[in-house]
Amino acid sequence: VIKFMDRKKIIIIVAAVLLILLTGFLLFNMFQGQGKDDPGASLRENTIRLANDYFKQKEYQRALDLLDSVLINNPDDKEASSLRDMIIAAKNKSKEADKEEAQQRQNELKESLDELGTSLQDVPKQPPVIIKSEPKTPEKTDEELSAEERKKLAKINEYIRQGIKKMNSGVHEGAREDFNSALDLDVNSAEAWARKGQSFFQEDDKNPENLKEAVINSKKSIEKDQNFWVPHYVLGQVYTKTKDYDSAIDELKKAVRLNPEDYMILYELGKVQYAARQYKGARGSFESCVHLKKDFVNGHYRLGKTYDKLSEYDNALSAFNKAVSYKPGFDLAYYEIGNIYKNKKEYKKAEEAYFKAYSLNSSQPAYSIQLGNIYSWLENFRKAEEYYEKALSLRPDSAEINSNMSLVKLSMSKYDESLVYARNAVNLEPDNAKYYYTLGQAAEAVGEREIASKSYSQAIKQDPEYPLPYINLGAIYDEDEMYDQALSLLLKAYEIDSSLLAVNNNLGNVYLHKELYNDSIKHYLAAIKKKPNATQMRFNLGIAYIETEQDRLAITTLSELLKIDPDYYDAYYRLGHLYIKTGDKEKAEKSFRTLIEKNPDYEKKDEVLSIIR
Repeated sequence: VIKFMDRKKIIIIVAAVLLILLTGFLLFNMFQGQGKDDPGASLRENTIRLANDYFKQKEYQRALDLLDSVLINNPDDKEASSLRDMIIAAKNKSKEADKEEAQQRQNELKESLDELGTSLQDVPKQPPVIIKSEPKTPEKTDEELSAEERKKLAKINEYIRQGIKKMNSGVHEGAREDFNSALDLDVNSAEAWARKGQSFFQEDDKNPENLKEAVINSKKSIEKDQNFWVPHYVLGQVYTKTKDYDSAIDELKKAVRLNPEDYMILYELGKVQYAARQYKGARGSFESCVHLKKDFVNGHYRLGKTYDKLSEYDNALSAFNKAVSYKPGFDLAYYEIGNIYKNKKEYKKAEEAYFKAYSLNSSQPAYSIQLGNIYSWLENFRKAEEYYEKALSLRPDSAEINSNMSLVKLSMSKYDESLVYARNAVNLEPDNAKYYYTLGQAAEAVGEREIASKSYSQAIKQDPEYPLPYINLGAIYDEDEMYDQALSLLLKAYEIDSSLLAVNNNLGNVYLHKELYNDSIKHYLAAIKKKPNATQMRFNLGIAYIETEQDRLAITTLSELLKIDPDYYDAYYRLGHLYIKTGDKEKAEKSFRTLIEKNPDYEKKDEVLSIIR
């Protein structure tokens, strides 16, 4: 028989054993399931999952911040590191894309006024538009309104009218006080909300807080009345400012639908469509704009710019001419007329238009620059020099003008001056291949062949796809009888643009010097096709035909040369020998006699006389 005290001891012992077993079981499970149930592990997994979600939503920085918290605890976490690297790459790519898009937008929005990169101010701004109030129309008829309701409605309209008057005067805080007073009387007044939003935008359209308030109040107005045009117009302007062009176009189209007789809404819509490169839509908007207001100068100007983008040049000219008919002093419109005629290669008309712009505003360098360009193309280098000088007095730091002046001086054989301006251009913009090329030309002209070679080499380094420095450097090597080096450079230029006259002519020369006559003939023929009256190329082609014993083709080539230049003495000499070779002694004698008659002091006179005697 077990005593009571023994049973109690047994129970205590059993309980202790069970407690030890349970503790061991729990500890075993805890260590075994550490990866699953460990709070630290769960936090890590949740953090990575959340970072991934942010990554998918393109919230790159938030995702990276989360991953940093994981990697601080465990720098060797491969999953977190891999995800971090992916996000950084995506973020950088997104930045580049945003930067590129912003640049494209900037380039499109910038009213480019010439190919030299010289900008003018935009079209003169319209005078501030006087905003008119639109009195709230009661839902009840006058008969249904009580005297108290009529009084309240009149007070609301008066507050809005006073607010708009202050807004037109630039007193925006005071205007908002009036709009708030109207809202105190009627929180559902769509116009009060809309005008309040408009006041924020007009007060400071560069301030993010003002833009935010403009959006909030405009959307509140639309909640109250979807058929009121003002909030859509304001939203369109805000979205245009933030370069959200799709949203801007959508809102402005709604404003046009609700208020189709307001030409300024159409004008703003056209501008944002133009900025978004929706040129056909912009054309329609500007056409409707000037239909509503025929004397709207800016509307005609913008319409002309849009026609130009659509290659409707005659319509563009018509629009710009209408702009100057309503505003005869509109120099910028004359400038655009000049640009169209220049692109059509009607240089005399372009000159007239540019000169008109210049005479109206001689302080704009772009006008004198383009006059300099036109006179250069017309080969009136004295005039070109004059207008580039005027442009440089306004923009001495313009590399392009300095380079153009260098080319003009080169054409006028003012080589030392040309070199000065070419150096200026390179110093002002040392990463431009074209300026190094011009410097090379100027250096060659003054006999500085080493400087020329270095300049051409630098031009190639700056732009490996620019063919002209390869050609000129190749020609220098050809003159120095470094034919393999010359050929290498010229073949690279030919690879870039095989249609260039200079590259074919110089390849013809090098192949001639290397006695690869068939290759020489091929390139001379291509060059002559570009410039049929080029005598030196025809003479060299004749030599190549002679060397390949294609006598009849040589005779034809040299005879055609003499039709272009009857005083090309060496052609008579070569023809004489060709006729002797082909057995036509009469024509040979005639060629030699003509040669001596034209040039009694010809260097091979004794040889020629010995033949004809």
